[in-house]
Amino acid sequence: MKNYEMISHTADIGILVRGKDLKSLFTNAGEALIDILTDRRKIALKETINITVNAERLDDLMNYWLSELLQHLTVKGKLLTRFEIDSISENKIVARVQGEPYDEKKHQIKTEIKAVTFHDLFVRQENNRWVAQVIFDV
Repeated sequence: MKNYEMISHTADIGILVRGKDLKSLFTNAGEALIDILTDRRKIALKETINITVNAERLDDLMNYWLSELLQHLTVKGKLLTRFEIDSISENKIVARVQGEPYDEKKHQIKTEIKAVTFHDLFVRQENNRWVAQVIFDV
């Protein structure tokens, strides 16, 4: 079974992500975000960045996690491709991510994502697996 799939959404892009646990769910969501942006295979593992994200609810944590990853590209000029989650709860994620600085000659941006939205966002357990839906503003 694929870890995520694209879903139809008017004027935006959505993903439906699956994982056997919260770590794999959030890892798969990060990979889906980067796959929408560019070809992850062309991102070298040159830098490691520590990320900690806090939220009041699990849905918010997913939004803030993906927003943090997106911000590394839009604000800091970094493309990330490997996500190693050290710990995760319903309120906090601690991870190490790897990637490299964005290089327009090497990395083609396929789809520009403006923001991670709260529209139709959910994170829940279904049939002993975790599922999340996320809509991106493009």
